[in-house]
Amino acid sequence: MLDNKLKFTIHSHFVVPALRAAEKRGTALGTFLQGTGVSPEMLRDPQVRFTIDQYNAVTKRLWLTLDDENTGLLPKRIPMGTFRALCELAMNAEDIGDMFANLVRAYRLLVTYMRVDHEADRGEAVFSFNLLGFEDDSHVLTEWTLLSWHRFACWVSGRSFPLCRVAFRYERPDYADEYAKLFGCECVYRSERQELVFDARHLELPVIRTWRDLGEFIKNSPGIFLALPSVDDDIVLQVRRLLLSRGDDELVFPSFEAVASGLRMTDQTLRRRLRAGGTSYQKIKDGIRRDIAIELLADARRTIAEIAERVGFRETSGFSRAFKEWTGVAPNVYRAGPRKDM
Repeated sequence: MLDNKLKFTIHSHFVVPALRAAEKRGTALGTFLQGTGVSPEMLRDPQVRFTIDQYNAVTKRLWLTLDDENTGLLPKRIPMGTFRALCELAMNAEDIGDMFANLVRAYRLLVTYMRVDHEADRGEAVFSFNLLGFEDDSHVLTEWTLLSWHRFACWVSGRSFPLCRVAFRYERPDYADEYAKLFGCECVYRSERQELVFDARHLELPVIRTWRDLGEFIKNSPGIFLALPSVDDDIVLQVRRLLLSRGDDELVFPSFEAVASGLRMTDQTLRRRLRAGGTSYQKIKDGIRRDIAIELLADARRTIAEIAERVGFRETSGFSRAFKEWTGVAPNVYRAGPRKDM
């Protein structure tokens, strides 16, 4: 199980399309979802979010059921074990540059419906791909591919380096605010190809992981790519880490001034950096409350009143209103079990 200490949750976009595709093929979701912590009721509102464990459970069940690591979202199937094989072939490298060169060769060998390229120009390393003969209509596999390249490079090097930009062939989606956490860089839309771009100096980072380490990485995939922010020095990550390091039974947030002091910066500097990142202290606090509440609702032993108190609400009614505003559904609907008629 992934130890998601920062309590990030996953947008429904990364869960629902594959389940809806499976449903169209005749899968009874009520039966399919049993034991995953996800119910059909949770899929009805686009604002619903999922824990990392829920996401991994659903995705891996789809992989096994379909024998397809594309979860049925593309016309082409990738058999189980392909992702691990790609990782193993890529890891036989001295540095990140060699690792990406190996990865490109591995993709050309194993994923023949995808044109993968890499280049270094004007101090930037560019890794790109296009699907051949069809598009990724849901965008999920495109996003996952770009994320996995970056996260894997950070993992094998032991360094969480930033991206300069990512580019997508499609229009800006309505959930694009998620990209700030996932990629942490400029996003370009309606591009000729899907691109991942970072400072070419990072190509010299040595590969420090070995094949012996790969098992744990695979075990936590694919959720680990969506759970972890793009870089360790992300300001939202720093604030969340500070707030969640307290370990209190009840979620009590310090003042903004105390947070700034804890991060060794002035109030003005922290406010400016949060504003530049398109967020605020209040949004971060609400996000933490939402994500912890979602995690606790997966535990049927906890009452909604207990969860409300844990995340800082004196009244259950106030918590229910806030949770519906965050996710689109009430807490009791979110945790409802699958109905027999589904």
